[in-house]
Amino acid sequence: MMVLGASEAGRAESFFSAPLLLQGDCPDPPEIPNAHPLLPDPPQFPTDTSITYSCNKGFVKIPDKSNSVVCLENNQWSESTEFCNRSCDVPPTFRFASLKPEYRTQNYFPVGSVVEYECRPGYKRNFSRSSNLTCLENLVWSKEPEFCIRKQCPSPPDLPNGQVHITDILFGSVIHFSCNAGYKLIGDHSSTCELVDNKLAWSNSHPECAPILCPSPPNIANGLWQPNENDEYPVGASVPYTCDRGFSLVGNKDLVCGSDGTWNSPPPECKVVSCENPVVENGIPVNPSRPPYSYKATLIFSCKSGFTLEGSAKITCESNSTWTPDPPKCLKMGFCENPEVKNGRVVESSQSPPYLYQTTLQFRCNPGFTMEGNPNIKCESNGTWIPPPPVCHSASTISSGNMGLILAVLIMKLITTG
Repeated sequence: MMVLGASEAGRAESFFSAPLLLQGDCPDPPEIPNAHPLLPDPPQFPTDTSITYSCNKGFVKIPDKSNSVVCLENNQWSESTEFCNRSCDVPPTFRFASLKPEYRTQNYFPVGSVVEYECRPGYKRNFSRSSNLTCLENLVWSKEPEFCIRKQCPSPPDLPNGQVHITDILFGSVIHFSCNAGYKLIGDHSSTCELVDNKLAWSNSHPECAPILCPSPPNIANGLWQPNENDEYPVGASVPYTCDRGFSLVGNKDLVCGSDGTWNSPPPECKVVSCENPVVENGIPVNPSRPPYSYKATLIFSCKSGFTLEGSAKITCESNSTWTPDPPKCLKMGFCENPEVKNGRVVESSQSPPYLYQTTLQFRCNPGFTMEGNPNIKCESNGTWIPPPPVCHSASTISSGNMGLILAVLIMKLITTG
């Protein structure tokens, strides 16, 4: 479509608005509907002068029709016909279809024109819908729903020990692959339905799910491990370790293959562990055994009559050949005499004097008396009360220390008020 320039439009306007006094053999160029002439400067038209016309805005040149006139020897212009008409724009493009070849170079589409489409590769015709568009009276193309639909790729095979995640298998679709727990994906994680040699096929070959295997367990000094059949160790496989005679196994007895293909812990150690016989004076082992004691051996103690146990009754032989916790002590059970608290009494006690080791007493003063000291005392192994029994004072008794404090307060008041 040709557009008239500003200067040419001005000349054309003056040409049609006022008579032109042209010098030459031919008169003014003829008027042609929906078009305007492109005049020379100055506007002279001798014989053989050719004048070209341009279509007005909104009109398109009709193919195979001439858009120019020539000044003939008889001082007349050559015959002219109407060559501009209204037209739809170039037909739309679709992702699923393209114009048939005979319409691809055309740019003139008057009202009623019909164009045809063909499906692009990867699509096929939906024959329930027309593949034609028509230029309507309002110079827009008719609308048609998708008349080409996507073709399908072959159904992907199953993935042993894994899954194929499919939304659909149409052209352009993507499928994804994953493996079950204990397996790893060998190959691509996804594949796309696309054109391969003008046929639909999956872009990537099918992967496989291979079992996750841990390496052979590490060897250890003074011990060994029991291999699995075929010396393969999939996720969850357990391998036991044992130590040579005279050695104790320190650490996890069994290694387990984890989901990431590594063992769940370092291998154990085989060590010489020997704890000496613990000496607990006045103590008796509840589960006696003969020394030396190996790793994780345990002893439980009680005390002889008249003695009380201080510490943990149960001790264990650890990897550094020491007992944990430290062996207990059996302390002689002392007796405490009845503590006298004048003007006071024991709150509650299920025992009577003399009192056994670790007996506790609580005191309360009689009415009219106040307590000085701790109301709770405990009988220790040496036969003494800790802390010492409290003292109950008469409420009307004021100690010399308290009297001094009162006098000091009175003196300060006198000074501040005087």
